[in-house]
Amino acid sequence: MRIILNELSMAKKSVYRKILIQALVMCYWNSLENTLSILEAVGTTEATLAMILDESETFTKNFEIRRLLYGLTTLIEESYILPLHIKNKLPDVYKTLASLAARQVEISDKEESSSCDSDLPSYEYMGEASMDKVCEEIKVNETVEVAVGERKRGRNKQQEKLAADAKFYYNPLASVNELYYIKTKLAEFAKKQEKLFKELEKSLTEKEKEQLSNALTRANGYQKQAKKKNGKSTVGVNKAK
Repeated sequence: MRIILNELSMAKKSVYRKILIQALVMCYWNSLENTLSILEAVGTTEATLAMILDESETFTKNFEIRRLLYGLTTLIEESYILPLHIKNKLPDVYKTLASLAARQVEISDKEESSSCDSDLPSYEYMGEASMDKVCEEIKVNETVEVAVGERKRGRNKQQEKLAADAKFYYNPLASVNELYYIKTKLAEFAKKQEKLFKELEKSLTEKEKEQLSNALTRANGYQKQAKKKNGKSTVGVNKAK
């Protein structure tokens, strides 16, 4: 965490900053309590969150946005451990969450209507999107070994490399659609903290409410696609404790 913060203070190139911010929000998701303890110790909790929310508008790729969605959802889900000065920022977090969810639907629709993702580099930026290409290429839905064996002899070396990449970059979150994750967690949050949830809902404009509602309505369909493509899954993916 300290390394990420230090790098962010010096990073100027947008691509590198995006990578660092993704790592930061996944720290929220993985262990919010530990992450907050570090941020509070160095006095950057509020500034860090403000930076994430401000720069969220620059994220345009599916695999980038999904990481932001996981991290920001965790701030709401585990709001009971937030310091007061961060808890007061939850309306801004919720508005950003709604905006990102709507953007993710647009991206998903665009990708579904396109035969390939021409704007994504092949294996150069190893996010979930490129990971999906690796998995598709070697037919992971069967097994890596079977896929490699079915390839022509002249491509064995290439397939062995792809198989190693697939195992190394395996991500359990790949089979949990981020919008379905949000839908599930917000439903749980609404039951546990009804008053706070209603306050967050009031912070949205009518357009934002409509966009978020549309995204969550379509979440079940996205989750079915994710499970079909990547195997069985549950929303409760294991986190570090």
